[in-house]
This record gives sequence, structure tokens and C-alpha cells, in this order.
Amino acid sequence: MNRRGRDRQPESARGSRPYEGLQAVEVLSLSHISFSFGAIEALRSVSLSVRGPALIGLVGDNGSGKTTLLRLLSGELRPNSGVVKMLGEQRFFRRPADAIRAGVAFVPQDDAVCADLSIAENLMLGQEAITRILGIPFIRRAACKHTAKQTLSLLRKDFPSVTRLAMRLSGGERKVLAIAKALLRYPKILLLDEPTNSLGSHQRTTFFENLRKEVERGVTVIFSTHRLNELREVATSVIALRQGRLAAVQSIGDLTDAELLQLLSGAEG
Repeated sequence: MNRRGRDRQPESARGSRPYEGLQAVEVLSLSHISFSFGAIEALRSVSLSVRGPALIGLVGDNGSGKTTLLRLLSGELRPNSGVVKMLGEQRFFRRPADAIRAGVAFVPQDDAVCADLSIAENLMLGQEAITRILGIPFIRRAACKHTAKQTLSLLRKDFPSVTRLAMRLSGGERKVLAIAKALLRYPKILLLDEPTNSLGSHQRTTFFENLRKEVERGVTVIFSTHRLNELREVATSVIALRQGRLAAVQSIGDLTDAELLQLLSGAEG
């Protein structure tokens, strides 16, 4: 991209990012990562380095490989070739449970919420508080409800009762529930695929305020988006993919709106 004659965005246009001054370390490193769905090359020799804690936007046109990259980092997919390192340690995830144990949490576009379970049951699924009586395990339901209420209150004060069935939640409420479940795993890396699609304007503002808090706690967040204003508001840097290849890894402050729109759309420079 041409750097001459550019007007950089003033700090006021970039949003408040107190986490920009945090001590950064290399959280994630990819070396020549490739993945194919049959004859379709979804990722083509992608190499990049991510330093965190940070809020990083993942952008590109539809079909650029964004979701594939997030699913690969979460253990849902395995690369055909290449090396993934997290905090300097080489990782090879055979299943999502491996990624979770390594400190990676993923929230897909469809939220992965069980409609027939209550809010508390969804949130604590696989992480239930257990007590044993005569060697027989019992779920401590009161403890689970308490933990669910505490976790959800960090994201939204007016969230519905944790006994309500998930099928009765709005799209925005299901998104909050899915993200709360991910945060309950205390991840080092949080991966979000188009997290604001089902959120209204006010909900998006609250959502990003909470993401900032997670970054200040040391979490590195990578979120895919098609919205320029979201990048300007919260992102410290951007990873751009184009037709499965890495197009750019750049600081948001070094990019004009025109250049960001080019990366968002996947247009050639």
C-alpha cells in the first residue's frame, strides 16, 4: 500500500484503547499454514505473528479464509501443512478439547447454544460443579446457578434469569451467553467469528466495552468483522486475508479509511 501523502487517523477517531500500553508478548505464530476442502484451497501458506494482549480485527471478503483460520486455531480443523505456536510452544490440536486445554476459546457465528437447555445449563455444560456422596457424583445446581449469574453479570447487568430456556432468548442474548461460556474457561486467546452480527447498536457498544476489559486482564482477542467502525473503535491491529492468502498484518493507526475498506472488501491494491 502507498504510504505517501496519507492522513493518519487522529487518536480521537481510533477510540480509547488503554490496553495499547500493556506489555506485549508473542501470543500466536503461524508458519506456512495451508488447508484445503477437497480441491478448494481455503488457506494458502499463511505465516504471521500476533503479539498480545490485544484486540485484533480479522478481515477479508467472503471466502477469504477468515472462518477457516479461526476454526483451525480452535481445533475444529487440522492444517494440511505448517506449524502453529502459541506462547512459543508448538501446538497440534486434534480436537477442540485440545485447544481449550491450551487456553483457546472459540465462539462461532451460530453461537453453539443448546436451545433446550437453560441459560445456566448452557453456561456450565462440561464445567459443572460436582460433589460426591458415597462415591456417586451429583451436580451442585445451586453453585452452577451462582457461577452463571456472576459470569453473565460481567457482560450484561439485565440478563434474563439463568433458569430461562435458551430457546426463549433473542439473538443478541444468545451471543452474550456463548461469549460468557467461552470466558468462563479463562482463555489466553479468544476467537470470535462475526460476533456483532446479531447485536444492536447499544449491545455492540456494551459488548466491546467488555472485550476491552478482557484484554486488560491479559486476553488476546481475534474477531472477524466486515465493519470499518468496529475496527476504528477497538482494534489495535488488523489481519487481512485475500483468497486464502495473507494480505496484511498492520497497526490500525497506520491505515487510512480507504486502505481499511480495501482490506475489508478484499480488493487488490
